[in-house]
Amino acid sequence: MQQILRWVKIKGRASRMEFWGLLLFIIFVLLVFGYLGELIEFRMLPAYLGLVLLIPFLATGMRRMQDAGKPGLLFFIPFYNLYIALNPGEPQTNAYGPDPRPAKS
Repeated sequence: MQQILRWVKIKGRASRMEFWGLLLFIIFVLLVFGYLGELIEFRMLPAYLGLVLLIPFLATGMRRMQDAGKPGLLFFIPFYNLYIALNPGEPQTNAYGPDPRPAKS
């Protein structure tokens, strides 16, 4: 439950694993509900669900930008956000909080 609550927080940082894991989860959910929507002849089901899942995706994307030490609003710049999302974040604490990855022993 705590992980789901993190999806709607904009403050802090998100690791690459968290960002890409959420994206894959959203794609999977939309594919499943798209298929179910076809079965029950309610084709708008994945569109409504997509609008609900947009908020956690945007919040996690903004936290991913903050992990790289950039302002979260840069997530809305199309190709720059992909570049940042693919690269590792800052390994130390930055202005947005501590490193979200577990410390290596």
